[in-house]
Amino acid sequence: MASIVERNLKGGTSYSIAYRIPNPDNKDKKTQKWLKCKNEKEAEYLLPEVEEAEKAGLEYIRPGKSHAHPRPPAPANSFNAEGDLTVTEMLEEYVEMKCAEGWGARTLNASNGLINNYIKNTIGELRVSSLTPKLMQNFYNDLPNHTAVTGNHKNAEPKPISKRTVLDINKILKPAFDLAVVNGYIENNPTRSVRKPKIPENPRDRWSKDEVVEAHVMALEEDDDFNVSLYMELMYECTARSGEVSALTEDCIDVSEESIAKNEASILINKTLGRFDIESIKKTKERDMIYIFPNLKAGSKGTIALKEPKTEKGKRRIYISTTLARALIKHIKEQEQRIIAVGDDYTDYGFRFVFTQLNGRPYEVKSLSKKFKQFVLKKGLREVDAYSLRHSSATDKLSGSNDIKAVQAMGGWADADMLLRIYANSTKEGQKNIALQMERILHNEADSSNESASNKSDDT
Repeated sequence: MASIVERNLKGGTSYSIAYRIPNPDNKDKKTQKWLKCKNEKEAEYLLPEVEEAEKAGLEYIRPGKSHAHPRPPAPANSFNAEGDLTVTEMLEEYVEMKCAEGWGARTLNASNGLINNYIKNTIGELRVSSLTPKLMQNFYNDLPNHTAVTGNHKNAEPKPISKRTVLDINKILKPAFDLAVVNGYIENNPTRSVRKPKIPENPRDRWSKDEVVEAHVMALEEDDDFNVSLYMELMYECTARSGEVSALTEDCIDVSEESIAKNEASILINKTLGRFDIESIKKTKERDMIYIFPNLKAGSKGTIALKEPKTEKGKRRIYISTTLARALIKHIKEQEQRIIAVGDDYTDYGFRFVFTQLNGRPYEVKSLSKKFKQFVLKKGLREVDAYSLRHSSATDKLSGSNDIKAVQAMGGWADADMLLRIYANSTKEGQKNIALQMERILHNEADSSNESASNKSDDT
């Protein structure tokens, strides 16, 4: 990985960035490269860009400088009739490559949405070779001046394109231009020196521990087939994702009396449920798909499906409290009675979902979120979305436990850094507890030491 190297010389301190790229004469070996910098500030500024070039296996070239080694000419059949690639054609090659490499249906659909809504209709017809860092900077700067596409949210209030969307657009364009460099279409990536917008960290609005307890007490009083209290317990106690709760099936629940007695009752998270674009599923060859539900509406472009978790860490067994285990047992028994009453109208599709509609299909994430929202409004609680229960859970577990790895494992995060960056919020109560801890360490123990020393002096 690229790193800043500081050297103390007679004339002062020098700063360089060291990184490694494949040897052009022997691909099995790496060649060390050094990028001299004017000072430490420039080195820190350029480091992220050098890291990106290193990941792509490319030598980093400062904007405006030509490449030391000529790029191989692009294959003749890769250019259009006018002898140059357009941005749209470049992105088509990039998307095709990513689909072959491992993109899933959701990533493909989201990427195509950004390309079609914000790139094709703006710079799509421009020639790749004509794009400069300045032009790309102007493109990024201008995006927030335009209205964002609302998508399926037809009643949503029109809003300008967000900084987050600008960053997502860059996440597509930057590697696409890298591929264009590798293929020999252009000498340098015009997005490498572009300054992206900085997004202030605005944590998702969530309930405090006391608010969660208050809402749960109210939920226990509800008499509904949906069982909002159980939904809240799974989201909060298990630090689960919405799609994981929607996909939870009875065969993934261990609430036997033996397990409960050993304090080993658990649920297994091994799949997630979501709505996917049918065409994207086909293009990605049903990658990671477990089961695709038949469409109930003719001509619909999307369908719900069960898929593998995004990462291996997403597959996990979560140990649960005895109270939650008993709640699951009760819910499943009551649900079985409802299914019997429905009779032939129920189809299980080979699964028995914990939260199932009376026709056997699982509730979509948005349906469960809607039911939770209705409960919140009905009880006059502070309005938060259902997914915030996962955020509240992570925050409360971190503040009440020093076992970061255990919290990470329960929530299924790929690494602890993300967990700490997003959820380890500094709270007033937490700071007060630390102050009390310092009081015990520095003052109470110091007083005890002084008292002990004084007693020894008296004895003498």
